[in-house]
Amino acid sequence: MSNMKKCFVFLMIFVHSIFLFGCSSGTSDISGNPDPEPIKAEEQNIHEFLNIELDLSYDSIIAKTEKDTYPLNVDQITCTVQNNNVGKGFYLYEIPFVEQRIDGKWVRLYYNSDRLEVAQWQFCGIEGNTTEPNSSQYVVKLKDINAKLIPGEYRLVVFTAQKKVYATFTLTE
Repeated sequence: MSNMKKCFVFLMIFVHSIFLFGCSSGTSDISGNPDPEPIKAEEQNIHEFLNIELDLSYDSIIAKTEKDTYPLNVDQITCTVQNNNVGKGFYLYEIPFVEQRIDGKWVRLYYNSDRLEVAQWQFCGIEGNTTEPNSSQYVVKLKDINAKLIPGEYRLVVFTAQKKVYATFTLTE
């Protein structure tokens, strides 16, 4: 085989390898939790047993952290998910997930909650409550996030039966 053919074959193998394995970037090793399976219609009947009216729109549900900014060495972050449609219950996933803003895009991090393997959909509502918003709290332990946390923007992703809601916060030195 001539040198020209050898160079051509080597070049073709090299180019093929790049397409096959892709180019790596600084965030390619980040692999986060996938979204949970959507709640099934037959799982959305707890509110009937509890005699609590279900919020059908999910438009008044918000998520917020206790603070807007936390130091990197904080142990945990508490998030409240609240339905401002007073007296209405709602379904939400048992654990939130964590995302970090990297190069202007939200990237899901892997959050290894102690509930991850058994997490399920749950109902948030209090029977007879007609004066206060129904709410639930999450506690996210930063040691359970399998990524090196750096100063920057983060958010908790809360899954409800109808949509995702977000609680944003910043980590600082």
